[in-house]
Amino acid sequence: MLLLYNYLHRTESDVRCQVQFSHYKNMPLQLAVDLVNSLDVVDNLETLDVAAVAGMLDRAEIDNPPEATEGDLMAVRALRERVRQVFESTSLEGAAESVNKILQHAHAVPFVGVHGMGPHLHVAPRKSDPAGWLGAEIGMGLAELVCHYGTDRFGVCSADDCRDVFIDTSRNHSRKHCSDRCTNREGVRSFRKRASETGGV
Repeated sequence: MLLLYNYLHRTESDVRCQVQFSHYKNMPLQLAVDLVNSLDVVDNLETLDVAAVAGMLDRAEIDNPPEATEGDLMAVRALRERVRQVFESTSLEGAAESVNKILQHAHAVPFVGVHGMGPHLHVAPRKSDPAGWLGAEIGMGLAELVCHYGTDRFGVCSADDCRDVFIDTSRNHSRKHCSDRCTNREGVRSFRKRASETGGV
């Protein structure tokens, strides 16, 4: 089992650098974001269905991926909740514990792949179902992010009406919103509030 606790006592400077991901490392992180954001927790709007799970498995580039069915949705939605806990963690220890739970639930087994750019670490689940594969892939991506960059790169949108998550790839980890749409909408709200307070609107 991959445990993160050995990485918890690095210096602050170790994690304060611009995030640069290869395609392989970026893919599971984008899957993590898309999985969490498949539920709008503000309006309780559910968009995770069989087609969405099948699309995620396809994007994960898994050899012979399992077929997603209605029976898989409960387990994938449970995985989604565990992944959100990583993004909402307020400490490195909390994030590590949440990532470890994802890997444990997936029964993730590490192995070395030698294709592509050379030797690199992969994980595979002992049980070949959609939740297992997505948990292994996403858990590995989140584990690498926590180990190399701490928790500063996990973001939850600060817009009043949005709780979507994102990976902050800005140089000074200053991103506040999940999308340009939320950034622009919050900017308009702030402008109107200031104008109202000064009698401009």
